[in-house]
Amino acid sequence: MAKKLTINKIEPMTLARICGLTYAIIGLIGGIVVALLTVTGVTVDPSKFEMGIFGVASIVAFPVLYGLMGFIFGYLGAFVYNAVAKKIGGVKVEVQ
Repeated sequence: MAKKLTINKIEPMTLARICGLTYAIIGLIGGIVVALLTVTGVTVDPSKFEMGIFGVASIVAFPVLYGLMGFIFGYLGAFVYNAVAKKIGGVKVEVQ
């Protein structure tokens, strides 16, 4: 039998960690795609060596930047959710 529960409050640090890690993984995937595209472009036109360096650096930079932004906005998002949920009620979920 399913129970109906309401999420009244989200702990900001837990949401920040989840969002940060999730977005870091997405950033890694994006960084790999950019690296592959730029390295492929360099092999076609070796005069664009700087683009290849940017591509390889994106494998590190994208996950760090995406993860940081995910962490910050996850933390802020929990505060906004908690304020709204206090005024109008939380999200109702059904669990078994």
